[in-house]
Amino acid sequence: MVDFRIENGEQLNFDNGSFDAVFSINTIHHFSRPYLVVDELIRLLSSKGRLILSDFTEEGFKLMDKIHASEGQTHSAGCVSLEEIKAYLINKGFAIKDSATRFQRILIAQKGEAK
Repeated sequence: MVDFRIENGEQLNFDNGSFDAVFSINTIHHFSRPYLVVDELIRLLSSKGRLILSDFTEEGFKLMDKIHASEGQTHSAGCVSLEEIKAYLINKGFAIKDSATRFQRILIAQKGEAK
């Protein structure tokens, strides 16, 4: 079953620890207050849950800019990088598995798991 919702990412309507995995794909750069959203996603994780975040690499952002420009639009890039989010999660006690392709970077964060 899929339950689609439109909610405020800073105050989601789910109980603490509701999920074993939370994904945020290509969204961090869109948030005006990304640390509040990340804190909210952390709140949703079960004690052994994983937070999976991905966003574009520099080359990926360049490609997205070209795509949006071809449509007469611009693609907004936020105020916080995925590298800064990684440091924030490490500071909160998360171990991070970090990988990347040419256009995409992926962080898998788990509390207390070895790197």
